[in-house]
Amino acid sequence: MDEVLDAQVTILHAQVRKTPSVHGIDANGFIRPENYPEIEQKILLGEICETLFRVLKAKENPTIIESPGFNEQRWRLSVSEGDLSIEVESKPYWGFGLLTSCYSNTLTLKGPLHRRTELIFDLVASLPHKPWEVVWQRRFTQRVGNVDENAKAWHHHLDAAKQYFQESIETRIQALAEVKKIDQDLDAEKTSAIEADIDYAKRALAEDNAPAMMRALARAEAGIIAIDPRAEFKTSALDEEDDEMEKEHVITVHDLTDIVVEYVHEEDDIPFVDLTNEEE
Repeated sequence: MDEVLDAQVTILHAQVRKTPSVHGIDANGFIRPENYPEIEQKILLGEICETLFRVLKAKENPTIIESPGFNEQRWRLSVSEGDLSIEVESKPYWGFGLLTSCYSNTLTLKGPLHRRTELIFDLVASLPHKPWEVVWQRRFTQRVGNVDENAKAWHHHLDAAKQYFQESIETRIQALAEVKKIDQDLDAEKTSAIEADIDYAKRALAEDNAPAMMRALARAEAGIIAIDPRAEFKTSALDEEDDEMEKEHVITVHDLTDIVVEYVHEEDDIPFVDLTNEEE
């Protein structure tokens, strides 16, 4: 699947259908809620951008690149989270911005491929409609991009995300099986809890609930590490190694005194001034 996707960038076109709420732009170009006290201009984001911000959970506010003018549906903004950056370009493809159902958002994502596919997966799962299903196909193809090719690109990213998620589940299954082979006397209750988390991850993936799946896999991984005897051995070995390193680097007061005295003896040119009776 990776061979069909660009290693550096993702470009997808989305049909905007609603503008649930109005947002604002402050003096620094940050996107703010409408009731923010220092709003200088209003902006209609639409449900694609609002959902994107919600699933991305960026620590910094989105920044406007091109502010809306007379046509409120034409603007550009950027947002980033960690090693993932996104630019959204909004424009109408019919009706000169007067029809709320005939404008698009073009998403340009840059960053690691698995981060991009995961975000697309979360976005699609959270939207009330399929973003590649457009209102007016002919006009969309003329003004934005080929409808069929765009739909294929969305599906390629969704398939890649599902493949990555499935591999993550299989990795936990194999890890648990390996620990079972090493230790035949594992705690049955802990083992059952790990298996339950893996099963829950499978169900969550089947329901396109990526956040729930990732939380279940994280619990399973923590459980596997807790019962793996090799993990305990590695931890003990590292602790012993750290102790030995600390012992090797301990400098006693006696050693430090010898070093200072030796250094002073080497510096014969340093004059000795006796200040003990200076005040007498």
